[in-house]
Amino acid sequence: MLFILFLIISFIFFDFTRFYKKIFLFQNNVNPSNNLVVLTGGTNRIKQTLKLFVIENSKQYNLLISGAGKGFNKKIVSTFLPKTDFYKKKLNCCIFIENKSKNTISNATETYKWVRKNNFKSITLITSDYHMQRALVEFKKILIDIKITPFVLKYNDESLTKKIKKIFFENLKFIVSRIRINLI
Repeated sequence: MLFILFLIISFIFFDFTRFYKKIFLFQNNVNPSNNLVVLTGGTNRIKQTLKLFVIENSKQYNLLISGAGKGFNKKIVSTFLPKTDFYKKKLNCCIFIENKSKNTISNATETYKWVRKNNFKSITLITSDYHMQRALVEFKKILIDIKITPFVLKYNDESLTKKIKKIFFENLKFIVSRIRINLI
């Protein structure tokens, strides 16, 4: 019994170490698709995405904000954009808010609907560095024939203890996702 417990703890430690190392392997040096999907849930993901892509780039992007809360709308998004006619048009034509999603699986499902409706062939998936591995597993399961380019957002505003705790629980969710997907 003690040996089995030792094996389980060893597996969790080994898997956590591997998961932790992979967080830092994502590089944002690949050209993003014109179709951006930002997953809500992390600190300032929407603000960072708007700043990185919509405001600071001249390239035309479509942006899906996936998993926004029920009260979240374009009026709120407009508070993050410059107050010009150009950005008002961009907000109306190119920024979409999806508020049905409650988790990463439903983010992928709702994104799939958006991609199919608009006949997109690729997306850039934007989420926190610690969340990207699980998000990719879930999205690749549902968006089978769509090219997915990851773009990670990094945060340094938490203590090391909070970061490790967040990463540990994200790793557990990642393990569950991998098991669930391999069983389906």
